[in-house]
Amino acid sequence: MNKYFFRYFLSIFSIAILILGIQTAFLVGQYRTSENEWNNQIFEEFVSYLEDGGNLELNKTFPDDRVSGIIVRGPEDRVLVDERRHVGAPLPPPVTRSIRETSIDFTTDSEGNITFTRTDGKTTAEGPGDLYGRINVTTDGNIAYSVDVMLFSPMKYEHSAQIINSCLRSLLISVPVCLVLAFLMAFFISRKNTSDINKIRTALRELEKGNFDGKVEIKTHTEMGEVATSVDQLAKSLKASEQSKKTWLNSISHDLNTPAASIAVIAEGLSDGMFPPDEKTLYALKKESDTLSERIRRITDYCTLSGETKIETAQVLSTDFARNIIASCVFADRITADIFTDKIVCNSALMERACIELLNNAAKASDEKISLAIAGNEKEYSITVRNKGTIPSDMESSELVQPWARGDKARSGEGNGLGLAIVATIAGLHRGGVTIGQDGDYVEAVVKWPLFIEK
Repeated sequence: MNKYFFRYFLSIFSIAILILGIQTAFLVGQYRTSENEWNNQIFEEFVSYLEDGGNLELNKTFPDDRVSGIIVRGPEDRVLVDERRHVGAPLPPPVTRSIRETSIDFTTDSEGNITFTRTDGKTTAEGPGDLYGRINVTTDGNIAYSVDVMLFSPMKYEHSAQIINSCLRSLLISVPVCLVLAFLMAFFISRKNTSDINKIRTALRELEKGNFDGKVEIKTHTEMGEVATSVDQLAKSLKASEQSKKTWLNSISHDLNTPAASIAVIAEGLSDGMFPPDEKTLYALKKESDTLSERIRRITDYCTLSGETKIETAQVLSTDFARNIIASCVFADRITADIFTDKIVCNSALMERACIELLNNAAKASDEKISLAIAGNEKEYSITVRNKGTIPSDMESSELVQPWARGDKARSGEGNGLGLAIVATIAGLHRGGVTIGQDGDYVEAVVKWPLFIEK
């Protein structure tokens, strides 16, 4: 649990710190922008104050207490006024830096009217650290005086400093709060996930031992829940695979031993003189030999198809496709074909084989008519084979297409249970599937595959 706890803790805490860092960077950027607007506003108000003939006694007449001080110099750079609002606090040390510079020129015309012109720019000056700008005042082109304006920053101004400091305290308090929350979240998440991981680990060990009946009891819709569902599906697949393997062994033994035993009996009867070596006996021997060869061939075909991963496809005319299928069936007169699409795209040899297998199954199930339908839409193609018959009530469509699955569990009918498995394999090679269902008194087998087959 410790390993998972520390991983979750570091992840959650790192995310929280990252969010706080981004928020802090955003606030710092906003502060810089607001500070520039703050300084420009105060400086502009002070310039307007002078333009309106304001008095230079800062503490008495200029109402904005965000101005921390002024230094007024005369024509010969002699200090005339040096007023500060720094009461009981050390003055900022002098620095040399770029400051804002504004020049105001008052002009009196012949009629005694006073007008002024203003120019703005930048200059480099040495002064206190809170020096923001300089205002040069001239009358009729002659320097009257200059004013260095010092400003309180938002961090130094009493009222705004309280607000900013409260925000900073909130950010600082957020760090230990995030630490505690990360600890609690990591503890509960790691405890829950550790329990789920142990359940999954136990289920996998049971699978390793060959016990496929276990189930992972995780009902949450989380990643662990999805993993648990996948493990349960894996258990079902492995169980089905194990059952299929046993069925393979039993079915191969039965289906191959039956004609082999018949051949052995006939051969022994011939050698003992029990059976005469006439045409009837030789025909029976050949029939059993052909049955054995056919079953071996079908097993080989199925194994070969199961090992394929890619197929070549081409466009085929639906009428030609149906004609080839019907011509390959000895019961062609019982087949009625309905074509609902002009063409299909498939591996014609394999898909014809799948259709023939379906038609053979239908012919063995009933002596009545069999319908074959070929259709297509904007998404997929489909081939439907429909015959009169009944699916065993205890078998699902997915079970019927398994190797060696047969509708007659007594295995008394013809066939060896590989026909539908071959159909399902061919459909899978086309990235499609096969479904078999009961529709009233009829059995309907449908093979579907997509319009565009991914290579």
